[in-house]
Amino acid sequence: MSYRIEVKARTTYQIGVRASGPPGPPGPAGTAITVPFAYGDATPAQMVTLAAGQALIAVTLVIIEPFDGIGAALEVGVVGDTGRFMAAAANLPGTAGIYISHPGALLASDTPVALSITPGAGARSGTGILTISLQ
Repeated sequence: MSYRIEVKARTTYQIGVRASGPPGPPGPAGTAITVPFAYGDATPAQMVTLAAGQALIAVTLVIIEPFDGIGAALEVGVVGDTGRFMAAAANLPGTAGIYISHPGALLASDTPVALSITPGAGARSGTGILTISLQ
């Protein structure tokens, strides 16, 4: 048994797998709060007070200009628990980049969120942006 396959030069074949289905229903609206910061800012700096019932989905630190102080550290949390939403171990202030934590915290009461900045010994520079994503 033999088969003959003839391919014409102008024939186009499109083979693929559909990677997604139809669009789903709209989800709940989210909010993002963005605040710039620098190595010399007063600390802990209250960035925002989140309302009871909100869910804190993500905390993002974007280090634009690396912190040059020895022992520099950044934490995002509340009074008494400065690393509640992002611990110092979750970011590298001396390295430009994007650092994200997903605390998934549902807030039972109004919660002031603070950024704690330790610029480090001999610090002369360091800037970034804090973004808090809520739902």
